[in-house]
Amino acid sequence: MPTIKANGVSLEYREAGTGEPVVLVHGGISDYRIWQGQREALGRSYRAISYSCRYHWPNAPASPDAEQSVDEHVEDLIALVAELDAAPAHLVGNSFGGLLCLLAAMRAPEVVRSLVLVEAFALPLLLPMPPSPLDLVKLALHHPRTAAVVAHFGARGLGPTQAAFERGDLEKGLQIFTNAVLGRWGVEQMTEARLEQAHDNLETFASQLTRGTFPSTHTADMGAITAPTLLLTGAQSPSMMGLLTDRVHDFMPTAERVEIPAASHDAHVDNPSAVTDAILAFLADRTNSDRSASHA
Repeated sequence: MPTIKANGVSLEYREAGTGEPVVLVHGGISDYRIWQGQREALGRSYRAISYSCRYHWPNAPASPDAEQSVDEHVEDLIALVAELDAAPAHLVGNSFGGLLCLLAAMRAPEVVRSLVLVEAFALPLLLPMPPSPLDLVKLALHHPRTAAVVAHFGARGLGPTQAAFERGDLEKGLQIFTNAVLGRWGVEQMTEARLEQAHDNLETFASQLTRGTFPSTHTADMGAITAPTLLLTGAQSPSMMGLLTDRVHDFMPTAERVEIPAASHDAHVDNPSAVTDAILAFLADRTNSDRSASHA
């Protein structure tokens, strides 16, 4: 199975096709397998690459004292793109993977051709993690509904998830978290393959939530991103996810937006054809724009 040494760690990946590189970045409780449908479809016109992040299946697991750093994951992504000779790449990320793509575009814009963000978990770019009451008050001054939803997500979703993980009840933590990000009956709605991915990566995810470190807020840097960007949201996602995308759009007002019908936070799993079509249309527009510019 192909692996690449990037930023000092071996990462397993899969790729299909040739052409402009498209790198697919998964969320917190999944791995490269979650993008299989998109990788195969995109591979008909592009060089589509999906990889498993550090410590995620089937890569080597984290040691008990390993630091779960978001910054480290970002550096892994930047290094992977360079090591695979894929720069500049179209970066496609869902949830935590979307956060990594945003941070990569801020820190190494030369490796990013465009961004597709499927409900990027951008909260650490808007607020310190974990946010203090004062942080929420400041957010409420400008976006009161967002602040209320974030507070509810912390009190009913993220907080209880972390508590369950800290007492070693990983299954309860998974149930609480998926209900918060996918909607009620989150785990029950997962396909067998999706649930297998969640279980294969559950210990890593629990470690990220209980011992992980997040970067300081970078809203000013987010506004400086010049890469063409597409923001995808699921029509059935909990309000928290849509509101985070709204805030990203505030800082990136030229970004395009598409709502995916019959889909929640895992839109690329719930309605894979609609997500693939949206990505292909966006990438085709970028290619056509580049060709027009080269002939101007």
